Parts: sequence; structure tokens; C-alpha cells
Amino acid sequence: MSYRSILTKGHFWKLWSSQAISLVAQNLLNYTLIIRVAELSRGTSLANVSVALVIMAFGIPSILFAAVAGVYVDTWPRKRVLFIANLVRAALLLSYLFVETNLILLLIVTFLVSTVTQFFAPAEAAAIPRLVDKKELTPANAMFVSTFYVAFIVGYVAAAPLLKQFGANTSYIFGSVLFALAGLLISILPNIGGHHRDEHAPSLAKGAKHMVTALQQNTKLILENRKLYFPIAQLMFVQAIISVLLVFAPGISTALLKGPLKDTSMFLILPAAIGMAIGIGLVSRLSRKFTATTIMKVGILSAGLAMLGIGLAGQLYRSFGVLPFSITRVSFIVAGLVLIAGLANSIVSVVGQTTLQKATNDQDRGKVFGALNMMLNIALTVPVFFAAIAADLLSVTKVISLVGILVVAIAFAQFFRRDKLSTD
Repeated sequence: MSYRSILTKGHFWKLWSSQAISLVAQNLLNYTLIIRVAELSRGTSLANVSVALVIMAFGIPSILFAAVAGVYVDTWPRKRVLFIANLVRAALLLSYLFVETNLILLLIVTFLVSTVTQFFAPAEAAAIPRLVDKKELTPANAMFVSTFYVAFIVGYVAAAPLLKQFGANTSYIFGSVLFALAGLLISILPNIGGHHRDEHAPSLAKGAKHMVTALQQNTKLILENRKLYFPIAQLMFVQAIISVLLVFAPGISTALLKGPLKDTSMFLILPAAIGMAIGIGLVSRLSRKFTATTIMKVGILSAGLAMLGIGLAGQLYRSFGVLPFSITRVSFIVAGLVLIAGLANSIVSVVGQTTLQKATNDQDRGKVFGALNMMLNIALTVPVFFAAIAADLLSVTKVISLVGILVVAIAFAQFFRRDKLSTD
């Protein structure tokens, strides 16, 4: 099944186009905020922690709201959820124009944008099986994940020159327009499910209680099914790796690449995106030859080794000024290792999400992906916070090395488990 045939089939292209546009807007915003906060906190004793706070503002709403958001997605019309989420985010981006230099207010708005996204993400993921046949899920998911990484390339690579040439306000306005356009595409979709008559959305008064109950139920649902919790664990690992590298991007840029993040994105962002694109191209072929378990285990090991390599390269550079085993500049060594990390991330993401969609029914799919979104953001916020504190106390390269060692150890431990899980 080719990507072109899926795009020309029915209404799938509308959901895909909306995803692409909204992801560009989100990534443009994310990297703009990281660069701005890095600039505002440069030279302070909490530079890494300040950047980590922005990333935590992305992730904490998922920990708090993702579980109950998944329940609402399954009881509300998904089309309505997606449409409203895009319009609200478009409005919130305009509010950055008034708070852009105030770190506290900037974090509050970022928190609100991420809160709205908690309803958008599971609704979008749960809608895919309503628009394609089951045999088309793998290429459809590959398209969505590849679009995620293409949007990552466009949003993150464009953020630096936009910010440098036109200022942050241009990014906020442009992002707002993109979210509005994504909402327009959602408005022309047919019914994509989510409104089950035997389930009712909880009232706001019972929201807090239901959030705890939903978390318990969703956790039980996942832990009782090996085909759910194993891929979720792997997705959490790759999320943690990418998040730690992202929060340390300003530090890597300054310490190793000898320039501000605005000028070094081509060594940190573009290689990761290229690796992700290569991974997308390989995943279908790998899925035909190996089990999902094997693919994900090797992917985690590769990402951990890449992170360890970045940390060790940095330590050698700090000690000797150049890498003693090569005349190649450290920037190209780092770029190559980031490429490997990006490749591993995309392969694990496609295989993991496809496995989850095949293992869930339509009525539970929103709950599972809502819980997944929450767990991925736990992997985003918790390691990032402690790693940032450690980096401000020690150094960025030392902490990256330590995290790499931990991931490699976990990856090797997984190879001793006799699990068989296929995406077929």
C-alpha cells in the first residue's frame, strides 16, 4: 500500500494535512521558546533549569490531564475536539505577544497551550483507524510519524532564522495562523467517532476524582496487556532521550559548538531530523524481517549509545580541545551521533504506536493514547528536571554521559527478557 494511495483515499488527507500544519506551528513555538529562554537566562546559575522549566510547561499538563482527556475524547465527538483545540491554540499563541519577555507569564501561557493539546493528541491518534483499513494502519502511522518529523524539521529549523531576522513575535503570529488553518481542515472532515452512547463525559465537579479513577483504570488496562505496556515503555525511553538532548541543546551549542543556538541548529536539529526521516524509510522493511520487540530493543540501545557518544565526545573536547582520535571537528561528530539518535527515535515511535493501535479497540483507543500521552510527558519532564539541576551543578557533557550509560544498561537488560511481540 503506497502513501499516495492512502492520501487519495477518502478523507484521510484532511486529517493528515491538519496534523502537518498544526505540528509545524507547535514545533515552531517550542523551539522559539527554548531559544528565547536560553537567551534570557544566559550567564545565570540556573540556565539549564530555566530551559527545563519551559519543557516542563509542555509536559506537566499531560501528567495532570491526559488520562481524563482520553476519556473525554471517547465520549465527545472527536471532530469537535480537534476543531476547538486548534482554534483555542491559535488564540493562545497571540497572547505571547504581550508576555514574551516575562518568564513566569510565558510559562503560564505555555502550560495552557499544552493543556489544550492533551485533548487534541489522543483524538487525532484515535481517529486514524476510522479513516483507513486495518491493513493500512502501518503505512498510515508511518505517514503520521514521518510527518511529525518533517514538521520537526520545518518548525525547529525555521525557528532560529525567523527569530534572528524578524523577532519572536513573527513566530507567534505565524504559528497562530497555522493553527487556525489546521482547524479549518478539521471542519470539513466527516464523523470520526468518539461519541459512544454507553459512555458519558464526567461533569467538571467530578473531574478531579475522575482523573484519579481514569488513571487507575487506564494503568490497569495497560499493565494487564503485554502488547500495551511494553511498547509504551519503549516510547517513554526514546522520549526521555530526545527531551534530555533538547534541554541541553543550548549548553551543547555554547560549550561544544562555540556559538549561540540560533547559529548552530544545523548541527543539532537538522541531523536529528535527517535521522528520523531515514528511520521512517526503513521501518516498513524492518517490520517485515524482525519482530516489534527486537526492533524496539535495538532502537533503544542505539539511542543510548548515541547519547553516550555525545557525552564522551564532549568530555574529550573539553579536555583536549580536539578529539585525539580524529581530526574531524567535534561539531560533525556530535551531528552524526544526533542523527543516530533521531533514526532510533523514529523507528521505535512508528513500531510502538502501530503496535498500540492494533492491540486496542475503538472504544478504548482514546483512553490508551491519552494515557500514553501522559506517560510520554512523564518521561519528558521528570528526567529533564533532574538532569538540568545536575548539569548546572556538574556539566552538560557529564550528565549526558551518565544518562547514556543508564539507557544502555536498560537496553542490555531488556535483551535478557524472552518477549515476542509482532506488529503483524
